[in-house]
Amino acid sequence: MSTVLLQLKPREESFYEILFKKLERLDVVVLCEGRSDVEVAKSVFRKLASEIESTRVSMGFTNVEGRENIPYIAVVVFALSKLYRKLKSIVVVIDADEFSVEERVKSIIDSLRARGVQVEEFTRDSINPQVYTLSTVLNNRYLKLIVAVSGDFSLPTRKHVLEDHCVKLANRHVASGLDSARQLVEDIRECLKHIEESPVNSVCREFGHICRALEILLKNL
Repeated sequence: MSTVLLQLKPREESFYEILFKKLERLDVVVLCEGRSDVEVAKSVFRKLASEIESTRVSMGFTNVEGRENIPYIAVVVFALSKLYRKLKSIVVVIDADEFSVEERVKSIIDSLRARGVQVEEFTRDSINPQVYTLSTVLNNRYLKLIVAVSGDFSLPTRKHVLEDHCVKLANRHVASGLDSARQLVEDIRECLKHIEESPVNSVCREFGHICRALEILLKNL
């Protein structure tokens, strides 16, 4: 599988200009909340993809640059589904924060519907309950949306985020009373190093939602 890192910079370029200039050869876009999330998601995807025989897939990774995440994610998905007809799937990796998985997915669905995107079906994955598959329709065009919600709900933190999985992979103790595991991951490169050095089964045990999203993605291409 080929992977392409795509960084949207809406403050510097027209978003629609980016769509037409940089997405013309992409089959899939993986949309995350922040830059660290992109780097971790990309590393996990590459780790699993290296052991999967598949057809060549062009995949771009990007983030929403710290904006109000759910509404802006919906805006990006809406624009992609409306303007870019070659795109086959969109993967969204988003933190649970202080919400449940169901609440996060529902907020995405509500934001999409508010922008005229039909969500005909949404299914919770039978293997990983933090992954949902959404079948969307806009202007009679179907697009599959795979939502992977980050966070390990067994940790005694107020918020559940991507860094939960980093500390679990590193076998670090998490004391109660922390706001989130971000307080324990001072440099995301530590997490990337653990992903690179760990066997794929260990990575997919702790980042199961991302690995499962990739498996669903490849199955549906």
